[in-house]
Amino acid sequence: MFSTFTKKVIARLTVTRKSGLKTIVEIHSDATFTGFYRYFRQQGNRRSTKELIRIASRNEGAPPLSAYAQRPGLDLIQKRLETYQSQSNPIVATKLRIIQKRAYKKLMSARADELGLVRTRVNIPMQRFAPLRVAGVAR
Repeated sequence: MFSTFTKKVIARLTVTRKSGLKTIVEIHSDATFTGFYRYFRQQGNRRSTKELIRIASRNEGAPPLSAYAQRPGLDLIQKRLETYQSQSNPIVATKLRIIQKRAYKKLMSARADELGLVRTRVNIPMQRFAPLRVAGVAR
């Protein structure tokens, strides 16, 4: 009946809005650095209405320069969703459920290369490192 290759959900954040629309953010056991959070939308309580919106990286919501300094976690996603809530459709309830605590802690503390990010590279133009000419100095 059940496949041994099913991806287990390690943690789930459910945000319910006034209209009944739910936003579900999950972390699966096969999470990679670029596919860490999975965002779903669900209308009502039927599982058949649950649809995938997008897959986000572990740096979701971080400013570009401090991307590696921010700690990941569903509690930060929850705070961000509450910050950007709309007044026309406010958040009624939030529920954070950590299903497998040990696996969740392991994914939160894992380095980027342990999650499959092979190489990080910052593109800095070489003009920034070109020697500057100082006026009046002979070489």
